[in-house]
Amino acid sequence: MEKSGKASRGDGKDVDHKDGNPKNNSKKNLRVISRAANRSIKRNKNAEKA
Repeated sequence: MEKSGKASRGDGKDVDHKDGNPKNNSKKNLRVISRAANRSIKRNKNAEKA
């Protein structure tokens, strides 16, 4: 994401995997979102929603 100019070090953003699979690094699966938003996402898709 740094090479494409969408993110830079120290900008407070994280790279998110849309499908939740960290091994899938295709361009279509990656997006840049805020650090707070990325770290507040529930990772277990099988868990019951509150």
